[in-house]
Amino acid sequence: MKDSDFKNRQRMPLKQVMAAIVDLSATTVFNAVSTTVTDKGTEEKAPSTPEEWATVGAAAAALSESGRMLMIEGRAIDRQDWMKMAQAMVDAAALTTEAVAARSPQRVFDAGGDLYTACDNCHRQYQR
Repeated sequence: MKDSDFKNRQRMPLKQVMAAIVDLSATTVFNAVSTTVTDKGTEEKAPSTPEEWATVGAAAAALSESGRMLMIEGRAIDRQDWMKMAQAMVDAAALTTEAVAARSPQRVFDAGGDLYTACDNCHRQYQR
C-alpha cells in the first residue's frame, strides 16, 4: 500500500475514537487504584498480578496513541488549545506508563489524576 492510499482512507470519526479507545482506556486507568472506606473497614485496590499491570499498561499505551490520533489533521478541532490538551493526555499517559513499569500504585493514582485533569479541561471546552 502506498502512503497516498493510506492517507486517503476514511478515518474513524472523533466520537468513535473517544468511545472505542479513550473512554475505555481512561476508565481502566481511573479504576486501577483506589481506596474505599466503609463502616466495615478500608479496601485498597491496585494491580497485583503481571496480567493486571499489563492491562493498565495497555490502557496507558492506547491513551498515548489515541492522544496522537486526536492531533491528526482533519481530526483536530483547532491547532491551538486542542493540540495542547491532546498533548496533556499523551503526557499523562506517559506518566502512567512509567508508573506501571515501576509497579507503583501511588504513581498510577497520581498519573490518573493528571489524566483526569487533561480530560476534564478538554471536555469543558470541546465536548459536544
